[in-house]
Amino acid sequence: MTRVTITRFSEALLVSALCLAAPSWADDRADFLALMNRGKAHLENRSSAEAIDAFKRAVGIDPRSAAAWRNLARAHLMSSHPRARASVLEALDRAGALEDDSAATNYLAGLTLLRMSRFDEAAERLRRAVQLDPDSATLRFQLANALQATNRHDEAVVQLRETIRLDPLHASARYKLAGHARQAGDRQAYQTHLREFMRLRKLLGPPASRDALERCVHLLPEAARSTGPVVPPPIAVRFTDVTDTLFADATDRTATAAAVIEVDEKGRCVFFVCDAEGAAGLLAMTRSGAIQRTRIDLKLPDSSPFMQCIVGNFHDDVPAGAVYDAALHAKNDLFLIGPDRAVLLKRRGPLDFADATESAGLGGLTGRRAGWIDSEHDGDLDLLIARASGLELWQNKGNGTFRNATGEVGLGKTGPTRDVAVADFDANVAIDLVAAGDDQSTRVFENLRTGRFAATTEPPGPWPAARRVLADDLDNNGYPDLVSIDDKTATIVYSRRARRQTLDLAGLDAVTALLIDFDNDGWLDLCVAGSERAAPETGSIRLWRNGGRAWEHVSETTRLTGTRIPPVRHAVAADIDGDGDSDLLLLTSDRRMRLLRNDGGHVNGQLKIRLVGLKTNPQGIGTHIELRHGADWITRSVSAIPIEVGLGGRTRLDTVQTVWTGGVVDNRFDVEVSKKTVLTITEKNVATGSCPFLYAWDGSAYRFVTDVLGNAPVGLPLARDRLLVADPDEFVIIGDGDGFRPLDGAYRLNVTSEFLEVLYLDYARLVAVDHAPLIELHPTDKLMAPPFPASELWALTDAIRPIRAVGDDGIDRTRELADIDGVFAPPGPLLPPPLRGMCHPMSITLDFGPVPADRPLVLALTGWLQYGQASTNIAVSQNPSLKIIPPMLEVGNARGEWRPVDVTVGMPAGKTKTILCDLEGRLPRDAMRLRLTTTFEIRWDRIGLFERVSSDRARIHELEVDRADLAWRGFSEIRSRAENHPTTPDYDRVSDRPPWRNVLEGWCTRYGDVRDLVTAIDGRFVICNAGDEVAMQFDATRLPPVPAGQVRTFFMYCFGWEKDGDHNVVEGHTVEPLPGRRDPDDRTAGGRSADWRLDYNTRWVSRDRFVPPRPESGDRLMK
Repeated sequence: MTRVTITRFSEALLVSALCLAAPSWADDRADFLALMNRGKAHLENRSSAEAIDAFKRAVGIDPRSAAAWRNLARAHLMSSHPRARASVLEALDRAGALEDDSAATNYLAGLTLLRMSRFDEAAERLRRAVQLDPDSATLRFQLANALQATNRHDEAVVQLRETIRLDPLHASARYKLAGHARQAGDRQAYQTHLREFMRLRKLLGPPASRDALERCVHLLPEAARSTGPVVPPPIAVRFTDVTDTLFADATDRTATAAAVIEVDEKGRCVFFVCDAEGAAGLLAMTRSGAIQRTRIDLKLPDSSPFMQCIVGNFHDDVPAGAVYDAALHAKNDLFLIGPDRAVLLKRRGPLDFADATESAGLGGLTGRRAGWIDSEHDGDLDLLIARASGLELWQNKGNGTFRNATGEVGLGKTGPTRDVAVADFDANVAIDLVAAGDDQSTRVFENLRTGRFAATTEPPGPWPAARRVLADDLDNNGYPDLVSIDDKTATIVYSRRARRQTLDLAGLDAVTALLIDFDNDGWLDLCVAGSERAAPETGSIRLWRNGGRAWEHVSETTRLTGTRIPPVRHAVAADIDGDGDSDLLLLTSDRRMRLLRNDGGHVNGQLKIRLVGLKTNPQGIGTHIELRHGADWITRSVSAIPIEVGLGGRTRLDTVQTVWTGGVVDNRFDVEVSKKTVLTITEKNVATGSCPFLYAWDGSAYRFVTDVLGNAPVGLPLARDRLLVADPDEFVIIGDGDGFRPLDGAYRLNVTSEFLEVLYLDYARLVAVDHAPLIELHPTDKLMAPPFPASELWALTDAIRPIRAVGDDGIDRTRELADIDGVFAPPGPLLPPPLRGMCHPMSITLDFGPVPADRPLVLALTGWLQYGQASTNIAVSQNPSLKIIPPMLEVGNARGEWRPVDVTVGMPAGKTKTILCDLEGRLPRDAMRLRLTTTFEIRWDRIGLFERVSSDRARIHELEVDRADLAWRGFSEIRSRAENHPTTPDYDRVSDRPPWRNVLEGWCTRYGDVRDLVTAIDGRFVICNAGDEVAMQFDATRLPPVPAGQVRTFFMYCFGWEKDGDHNVVEGHTVEPLPGRRDPDDRTAGGRSADWRLDYNTRWVSRDRFVPPRPESGDRLMK
């Protein structure tokens, strides 16, 4: 009998034995499932004795079920038997021996020990539970209890703060924090926490019971099994070494560094490669199917091999006057890092690269690993560098240079660092980072916004030690996870699952690792490469398939085991041959490349995504991508190109969603996909911040009037160390009576918050002014630095229009500036992204002929300002090459002599408004022309000289708010109605969801009657979050008839502030702290305390208000 025959005979015997045993096994399994379901029902009915009996029988059938042992522990925990607590711990010991990474096991043990007053032991078990499930407020609170019982009060405070961060409505944590603050003598913190506790008690009733404070998902009985994530079944995939076949010239294979630098419209990848001699080239597959290397006229310095080559567009050169075009100007650049040197290469053309290392300020740098990150979300890419001296962040100044900002951003004490990765771990649209240290420490740094990072609290750390770290979504639940690779293991740390998984790297000296969806099932798999420990001269590649619940070692089935190669230094995954699956390009220790072709992955299909950023970085680094089909999700975090996503056999996707780093969400619907679809997604120019909108009833509908309080921002930076001072009061012109009519005896004005911002409205009144038809009335308000002018209405007459208005670009703007007609003069040449709202310096010369300088002249300028954002301001402030010129005015005479006019011109605060410059006594007698210069993107509609006349000629009527109601409304469709016009909302076209996900979190005014809050400037205001509307009515019967021969113009006077949710607004992620220079008087006439915040601010708005529900699976936490 041959060996093959013996083997087949043995297999047949085994199959027969299994078939004979099958009925018994099936019966046991059925009994086990029935007992688990029965015990679960008894637990839910709080019948502990019956539950204990059922679960004891269940573990008797299957003693290797950790879930059954935990359920038995839960049943004992409910029991009042004297030995119940000891029985709990015994059952949990059995569960822990089966699963040592279960948050539920550790939480139940910690809770039991806490009840037994074994506080030190309880603290350790609860700390482990929090490490495994860092996002449970209940676990944090119970850990704080254990720490407090062991007199570790500072640590307890940390966990209580984490508790209210995770659950802002946790009244008991607030009460305990108040107590700690009182003991510490921190009166302000004590009052804040006590006020929040009182508010929550008023809303939610008495404090929660002990049982309620212990209750969480880990206390609930586990079902026998759950559906788990849906992963397509395995398909046959193997990797084939095609190096000798596809590289026609052996010299083309030499390389010590490589990276994909470009993905064209058809999805074809182009590599940048360089060799040990410093020769560089571009590598791509030809139409004939061969790999061709095109030499670049560039010689890199001789050095030891670079450790890494990363691709990112750090700066685009756009000629002055040219309109930015991503297809023309956006070119990916390269950064190479190694132990001897770093090199920054700027791409200037298809084969034109320049060494920009020295000019960029990066000369002399060395390092181990690096990564691109838009750390400040200001639209340009910064550099993270892992060095022996520590992690460094080099800030992009926006002019092609960098500066070391490590200490300023909170990363100054990281210690020697081996590797770094970036991802938005908490899904708050703020990129976080993780660093692997030499001292076996791995630290996650949370992005605090405003350009700063802080190490996350421990727990959830300490994190597994690592030589390499990778970050992306491994369980397709919308949150990035972490892969930590050390000498012996690869540990999968799930960000929203209460367990970790460990993969054995025994025998492998791991040098490089990457995430690759090799079988295109939509789930990222793990590839680790290096050399065999037993044979260091032999290369080794290991591959694990992600099965959702478990990882399967598939190196043998994919033919990677046994691949004869030198030790691997680096690996890149990309569809090199264009057949719709990701291949492996390896760089080996002999300084050559090996290509392993993916055969079979194409069966499931692959979607290639090309991102084109316009407001954020051009490459889309940091963007979050979600593919949805029915209940299935596939998500990716973009850190490099190419973006290749397996489709799992799907031919259509319900949506493809991108969440750009600026927070804007873009959806593509009903996307048809094939096995090799290429989808190019260009970022939309969507504003997430502006100002509140004002609408007026015109007799048939609500019409948009303008935006308000644009000159009263809260926390808006002009630079990192300087904020724009708010001017909170403003007059806004509504128009005449033809466009503003009463309805049911009341004039109606609605103020809405329709951006990622919060409105704090303290006061509003309606002002009606009767005046002669030839008199114009305009407010004195404008956007400017203090001291601010008094908020008044000026009467103007006798307009003098410019005879000629010409820009220094040669464009005649006379016609555009003659009248307020919606025909706007063009601004100067616009600056490229991310410098939204800025342009090259441009002057307009206004020739008025002889100017009557002895008259009370006022220059009235009507136009609109293209707002930037806080992030724009940061980008501008960091760029020393930019000229920043607020509108400035000069006066010229007939001799051509010019001198500055001593006046602050200012800017219109948003949509089309008129601003005034008082020129009385400021012009010389021989004045002929005025010259207006700025670098801001302002489109002027009319500029003219007027004479100011006494307001005594006008009669002013003021109406207080008769009724005011706050309610949810939604978000208007916003678009530009004509060329060069500002974007404006359509009140009748409303959506319940905005084009972003997050909002400012905090207590807002409850819906309903808010009149009492807007009838006096008293520091008590309506707090409107995104989507809210304040509808105000004013009694029209209180106005007298318009006098004969006069016209009536309406204005709204308001007092308030607005806060934008931009990443760089100070405390721009929360509603509080509330604005204003003083606290309101919280005393009633009788002296009784009456905190208006407790009465009105009782509506909690969560940060993730518009985040869609995440997919859940059996072992995911219920949030």
